[in-house]
Amino acid sequence: MQIPAIEKTIDFIGKRDETLGHHSRIYAAKAVSEKIKGQDGGVVTAILAFALDEKQVDRIVTVKKGKRVWEPETAVVKNSKDLLKTAGTIYSMAVTMEALKE
Repeated sequence: MQIPAIEKTIDFIGKRDETLGHHSRIYAAKAVSEKIKGQDGGVVTAILAFALDEKQVDRIVTVKKGKRVWEPETAVVKNSKDLLKTAGTIYSMAVTMEALKE
């Protein structure tokens, strides 16, 4: 990315740090649910599970481990139980937009 060009065209509010870039605040978070365990806190999973449980969304497009580690599969989940089966970081690219056809 052309960071210097971007910085000239966007009016950033907040502080700039060489390592973190522009930011106004930095937070650390961790899910408090006993069901959600993750090396990075499980925050995204907790937020998505809440949205499903509270009927704020009908479905979530996510990814799950595929047959081969480097080929994750797209998953469309309708409840937090199925969402928890897809939890965890997958260090690979996945095509999630195809799942929207379902």
